[in-house]
Amino acid sequence: MTAAPRQTAGTPAPIRRTIQTERRLPVALTGRFRNSAGEEQRLRTVSMSARSAEIRTRNVPNQGDKLVCYIDDLGRIEGEVVRVAAGAFLLKFEHTDRKRDKLADQLTWLINRDKLGLAEDRASPRFETRGLAEVKLEAGGVLNCRVVDISLTGAGFEAERLPPPIGERVSVGNLRGEVVRSQGRNFGIRFLKPHES
Repeated sequence: MTAAPRQTAGTPAPIRRTIQTERRLPVALTGRFRNSAGEEQRLRTVSMSARSAEIRTRNVPNQGDKLVCYIDDLGRIEGEVVRVAAGAFLLKFEHTDRKRDKLADQLTWLINRDKLGLAEDRASPRFETRGLAEVKLEAGGVLNCRVVDISLTGAGFEAERLPPPIGERVSVGNLRGEVVRSQGRNFGIRFLKPHES
């Protein structure tokens, strides 16, 4: 799996900042891990940050166990079980700062992907391109774009041609936004709140 791209400087990214801290956000991913007896177990994440994950499984490991998990869309995750409950456990990751930053980028993508209605860019590694999106213009028509960065409050795009002007209202998936920056073929939008749409 290739490294995820870095956030564009100056882009607001509250989701990414949250993911980098201990606060976990809801994200449901499937995967597997091996227990202390070497048996493979299936898992499903309930919530994750770049530092820990709440995980549900049929056979809960013991507190203090060191696990290697393989989580779909994220890959190999190593950590220690720091809390157990009926049918679930909390895994604290044991990663380098670089791996933690990469994981934060990957989780930011996954949390925003469905909300933005992004299509997968299969010609390039997923986390390098962050996918393709169709931006519907206020005056009609569609602009095909590559997603550069995404956050809870907005998104940045690289357009196939000149982007819409600052101030124009656009739609991406089921979200409405307003263009707030534009340079060359790159532009950024802030998502509109329901009362602004």
